[in-house]
Amino acid sequence: MKRIFIIGLILAGFFGCAYAQTGMPRELRKVSSAPEEIVSFLQTTSFDLAIESLNDLSKKYLGKIIVDPETRTQGIGIDINQMHWLTALELILKNNNLWYEQHEDYIKIVSTDSDLQSMSKEEREAVERFKTREVSISAVFFEADMSKLREMGMSWLLNRTNDVNLSATNIASGGLTLGDASSSSSSGTEAGKLFQVKFEPANLAFGDVRATFDALETNSAGEVIASPQVTVGSGESGRIQVGSDIAVTVQDFAGNSVTQFFSTGSIIKVTPQVIEHDSVEFIYLELEIERSSSARDAEGGLEIRKSVAETKIMLLDGEETIIGGLFINEEGNSRAGVPFLKDLPWWFFGLRYVFGYESTSLVKKELLILIRAELLPTLKDRYKAKLEGLDVKDKFRIEREKNQDRMKDYMNQVKEK
Repeated sequence: MKRIFIIGLILAGFFGCAYAQTGMPRELRKVSSAPEEIVSFLQTTSFDLAIESLNDLSKKYLGKIIVDPETRTQGIGIDINQMHWLTALELILKNNNLWYEQHEDYIKIVSTDSDLQSMSKEEREAVERFKTREVSISAVFFEADMSKLREMGMSWLLNRTNDVNLSATNIASGGLTLGDASSSSSSGTEAGKLFQVKFEPANLAFGDVRATFDALETNSAGEVIASPQVTVGSGESGRIQVGSDIAVTVQDFAGNSVTQFFSTGSIIKVTPQVIEHDSVEFIYLELEIERSSSARDAEGGLEIRKSVAETKIMLLDGEETIIGGLFINEEGNSRAGVPFLKDLPWWFFGLRYVFGYESTSLVKKELLILIRAELLPTLKDRYKAKLEGLDVKDKFRIEREKNQDRMKDYMNQVKEK
């Protein structure tokens, strides 16, 4: 009897040490690991769903609930394969820079970034900047010559429909063929003939639209004026300008001459925000688009003509959208008539006025902007891939395609219902 008592004290001391070291009864993981205590999760599983599953096991085996005050919904970021639920909980928390506090009736999830409070403002901003996701914004500025399109028997329309966010229709008549492009657009219409080209954001292909723009440019029906690309952090603002700054001299309140600069041309201001929902990452874009030019008014003063559009859209990673409707009118002066004779000097018997005339033309142009947003790998993913000798861009592209396929399957299921 005495021997049994001594063995019990030794076991109690051993289990007490284990409990003190981990804050949880680690012996349960080794002694009473029933099959229902073994769990598995994919790294894309949302944090709240994983905690909900572990909470059921915690209530059953420990009599305590698991509380997450911040109700986190991001992915757990680590694969859990056939693991005891307590060990799985600790790994998930460690991977997300979290841990737990044990109380009498519950387990509270807390952040391990408590030391941030002791940092300076600049140091805290640096830590938050390290965690910020980056978004690559690619744009194509295409300027369509509406007068030239009408001469070629074409019309270019931008419409909004109930089924798609935005569609573009290009209709040609008389069997007109533009360029030698033979690829098909996202709607199945041949881009080479351009009788009808329809772009749907759900199926929009960046390369197909760019090929269409190139075909129109080949036939002098438009011009790709720029193809800029900029990388912007989530929540930060980026700016793309294709044009020039106009210097204007003005007077301040004291009568002093001050030079101010006004930006003109094609200008995009973009602010992306990465949002994660149900382990799927979305890109919320705030866009401000400006098409402006400078001209002299009748009194000789300088005026800036603007067309401005503002929009807020949601895109999947790697998805594109097209924006149009920014028009500008350009006046051009030219001299027409009989060659050579129309260009004679005015003092040569006035023949230039007999055989030639001055003409003023008004050219109407529309700016179409194709925008694509892509999530870049995090610094952690890039560093991990570098250590493993992997191409992080290819790995991230494959993951993006998987997410896009998942979203398409989800949309198809919604339509079937």
